[in-house]
Amino acid sequence: MKKKLFKFAAGALSVGAAVCALASCGSSSDTVKLGLIANLSGSASFYGQQVKHGAELAVKDINANGGIDGKTVELVVKNDAQDTTTAVQQYNALVDEGVVGIVGAVISGTTEAVAEQAAKDNFPMITPSGSAASITENRNSVFRACFTDPDQGLTLAKLCKDLKTKANDDEYKVVLFKDSTQNYSTGIAQKFQEAVNDTTYGVTIVDTIEYAGLDKLQTNLDTFYTRVCGYEGVDAVVFPDYTNADYQVVNKFRSGTKYNDVTFIGGDGWDGTEAVDGADATKLYNCYYSTNLYMAADVPSVQKFVTDFKADYPEEETVSQFAALAYDAVYMYKGALEACKSTDKEKVVAAIKALEFDGLTGKGTFNDQGNPVKTASIVTWDVEGKLSYYGAI
Repeated sequence: MKKKLFKFAAGALSVGAAVCALASCGSSSDTVKLGLIANLSGSASFYGQQVKHGAELAVKDINANGGIDGKTVELVVKNDAQDTTTAVQQYNALVDEGVVGIVGAVISGTTEAVAEQAAKDNFPMITPSGSAASITENRNSVFRACFTDPDQGLTLAKLCKDLKTKANDDEYKVVLFKDSTQNYSTGIAQKFQEAVNDTTYGVTIVDTIEYAGLDKLQTNLDTFYTRVCGYEGVDAVVFPDYTNADYQVVNKFRSGTKYNDVTFIGGDGWDGTEAVDGADATKLYNCYYSTNLYMAADVPSVQKFVTDFKADYPEEETVSQFAALAYDAVYMYKGALEACKSTDKEKVVAAIKALEFDGLTGKGTFNDQGNPVKTASIVTWDVEGKLSYYGAI
């Protein structure tokens, strides 16, 4: 299938020559409705709020520059409260309200539930951040803007190999943590394990520590720390989880008497850890994570996005990749709608499949499973607790 290039970075609103009138889909309105499903409440609501804000900024920019073929974009927002049943109910509500596509959901569990229903309906859906591999597998109408969990697991294995090489070590010893209740954590951990089984990586998992949710992690944190301290020569802790858990574990180790400077390695769930309530960002020194976008990159479109975000949402302490992924997801719909000249769901799905996108979080295409093909970035914190760019993996 021939791909069409659409640039939708902040401030670069050209979508090629595809300028046309959208065919109405049961409505003569001058408005194009997009639905957003996000966890605006719950323990991981940071991600949901970031996604909401990023999508709102995209809609604002699009409308300020003529909308979609002259039609105003309206973002219809629903809160799934991190509950799968609620997420599906909100999906059905959005479809009933006449949206042409869904942006969301945000975390993998609720996204999986919505994706199952969207696939049955062959309804367009782009999740900014739902990274479980199964979300898009064999689901014709479901896409994602972010990397999959297996993608991240492989990236973390490559990072360990790179750190080993730079340290001139023969072996790189790690302790792997995983939350058995999370698709996100287990998906990254499983691929990481598979990857480092290849002896050419030179990475050895000396122990794998499982816990069942944040509460169990908190309850057993002293025990887990003592368990890690029982090993000699541990180079890194591989910890694929979300910000609250990430910081609690880092804080425990940094406050300890052994391995208080150990390297931590995680997936994109680490993005925004410095903004956790009460966090001391200097403790995040020597912590690395994979991401779709380095927010401090010296790229005009990225810097404009960061400036606009801070201006519109001054209450937010950080601007994360999740906001940028949502921004890009909205622009993916803009490109698809203007390319297919229709809001018919099947035509929109086909147009998304054909996109060659160039957004804030990278340039690439979708593969046959609706996943983006692009390069990952590795970010770390310096001794002052400021984010810095490690490199591309």
